Amino acid sequence: MCQGAESERILVDVLGLFDQVRDKVASVRNKLPTSIKEPVISKVDPSAQPIMVLAITSEVKGNELYDLANDPQEMDNRFGDPGVAKAQRELMDMIASRPDDKVDPLPQVGMA
Repeated sequence: MCQGAESERILVDVLGLFDQVRDKVASVRNKLPTSIKEPVISKVDPSAQPIMVLAITSEVKGNELYDLANDPQEMDNRFGDPGVAKAQRELMDMIASRPDDKVDPLPQVGMA
């Protein structure tokens, strides 16, 4: 089998598996506790994802909001900017709606 055909077969298999997972979750949804959040099944393109996510915390209090499409270096904090007020409000509402979410502390790595 040529490499292109193999790639197409794999792609078809992945799409078929996505449908199978969605159908299986739907078939057992009524057996899951009603108090849980609705299960979300989504397709992810790994090549469209960052290769690393880094979270840093500090004692400095404040909010940040960046336009990553136009400011990928995160130099211009747009938090409080009237031009992004709607997006800021939606994000703050989303954060406020999930008070039980906890951020696990990152293990300390690096030089001592």
